[in-house]
Amino acid sequence: MRLSILSVFLLVFSIMFTASSVYAETTVCTSSPIPKGFVIIRYGSRMSCPNWSPGRKNTKTIKLPGKVETVCTSSPIPKGFVVVHYGSQMSCPNWSPGRKNTKTIKKVR
Repeated sequence: MRLSILSVFLLVFSIMFTASSVYAETTVCTSSPIPKGFVIIRYGSRMSCPNWSPGRKNTKTIKLPGKVETVCTSSPIPKGFVVVHYGSQMSCPNWSPGRKNTKTIKKVR
């Protein structure tokens, strides 16, 4: 009985860990290619990446999208997703009040 409870606990833990890591974010230099299926959710700045200067964005934060995701307009849209809304976010390029620089995408399959 004890082994069964431990097995169930380990199974549930591994499913939870896998689910949370699938949607994990990672920040890369803007010079890095974006892996297939990933989206860009924001840009930032790091001294360790090329072309750093104060106020200049030289990193991008990428992740595998969930069922609905807001991404920068410069982001690729993975196969099976459609754009359902345009918006504005300071953490994406070309932000200014009233200017649309994000897309909300939704999985259709």
